[in-house]
Amino acid sequence: MLGNKSRRLAALAAATATVCAAPAAAYALGPAIGPNQYFTGSLLDATSTGVSTTTNTLLVACSSAGVGTTGHPLPGQALEVNLIVPSTTATAGFTGTLANSIDASVIWSLAEPPITVDEPIGTFTAYATPLAVPTTLTVPCSGTGVLSFTPDPTSKTAVSATVNITFVSNIATG
Repeated sequence: MLGNKSRRLAALAAATATVCAAPAAAYALGPAIGPNQYFTGSLLDATSTGVSTTTNTLLVACSSAGVGTTGHPLPGQALEVNLIVPSTTATAGFTGTLANSIDASVIWSLAEPPITVDEPIGTFTAYATPLAVPTTLTVPCSGTGVLSFTPDPTSKTAVSATVNITFVSNIATG
C-alpha cells in the first residue's frame, strides 16, 4: 500500500515539475506578450554569417519573373515582434486591454485578376522570438505588400503594426 502511495506522490511531483517548467521554457527568448504594450513587427533575413538583419524585402522562389506570377518565400526568412517604449510611430502597434498574442499575416493584391489576399503566417506569444516565414505561402513574384501584426484577442484600444514590404523573385536576384 505504501508503495502505491509513493508512486502516486512521485507521479504528482513529476507532473507538477513539468507544469511549472513549461512557462519558463516559453519565456526563454523574450518577454510574454500581454495587455497594454507597444510593439513593432519586422521581417528578418538570415545573412551568410548567420546573423539576422531587418529587411523590407521578401525573397520569393519563382519559375518565371513575369508580372502577375506567384511563388513561395525562400527559406531563411523570419518575422519578429519587439516590445518598445510608448511610441507615436505610425507603424507601431498596441496590444490593447485584452491581447496575449499577436497574429502575423501577409497582405497583397494583384490587378489581374483583381484579388486581395490576406494570408496568415503564424502567432507570437513572446517578443524577440523569430517565427519562420512558411515556404508554403503563395505570394507575388514582384510588387509590394504589407505585413500585418494584429493583437489577439482584440479590443477597442488594440492597434495593428504594419510593415511595407517588396516581393523580389529569385530570378531577379540571381
